[in-house]
This record gives sequence, structure tokens and C-alpha cells, in this order.
Amino acid sequence: MDRIPRILMIALIVISVIVFVMAIGVSEDDPSSYGNADPLLYVGYIYFGLTSLVALLGALVGVIQKPQNAKGILIGVGGLLLVVIIAYSLSTGSDYAQYDETTEGWSHFSGTLLYTFYLLAVGAIGSIIFSGVYRLIR
Repeated sequence: MDRIPRILMIALIVISVIVFVMAIGVSEDDPSSYGNADPLLYVGYIYFGLTSLVALLGALVGVIQKPQNAKGILIGVGGLLLVVIIAYSLSTGSDYAQYDETTEGWSHFSGTLLYTFYLLAVGAIGSIIFSGVYRLIR
């Protein structure tokens, strides 16, 4: 049972590498084929969905297995939802006209994912700095 997550992780990494290699494939005869990012975006959307689903299912399983820890789990899930809501409010999707075959909805969704990543990255870096400073002070 412990091997299933490892096998899934390896399978997802292999799929990512294959899609990445296919996306950056450059034809010397057709320079317009360089940098086709569509497959990478779609794989990113799929991975985002899978990650969100697994996180929510993991929180649900955690609440069911240990109801006394429900408060902490729900605070974590609520915090993540708050970050996504803030990212959604920051994203406008108004730059969709700059890209071919992109709708305003997809642009807004992509912006939401980018802002979510930025907010979580700033939070992670901030917590690392805070813990280092706190350790020095203490």
C-alpha cells in the first residue's frame, strides 16, 4: 500500500517529461513550431485539478479518521480556499485578447492559478524567514 503513491508520482513525472519534450520539440524546417506551450498548460490544469481533489479528499479522510483534529484540518483547507479567493479577485482575465484561441474565462483561470502560486510562494518564503529570525531571537 505504501508503494502506490510512489508509483503514481513516478508515472506523473514520466508523463510530465514526455509532454515537456513534445512541447519543446523544434523543427528546423518550421520555426513556428517552437515553444508550443498548449500541452504544458493543459497538463498543468489537470495536475492542479488532481492536486486540489487529493488535498480535499485527504482532508476529508483526516477528519473522518481523527475527528479531534478536524479543527486544524478545516482551518488549513479554509486558509487555502481564502488564498484562492484572493487570487481570483486579483485576476482580471483582461489580457485574453493578446493570445490566440484564448477566452476571457481561461485567461481569468490562468491568472487565478498564477496569483495563487505567487501568494503561496510569498507565504512559504515569509514563513522560512520568520522561523529563522524567531529562532535567532529565541
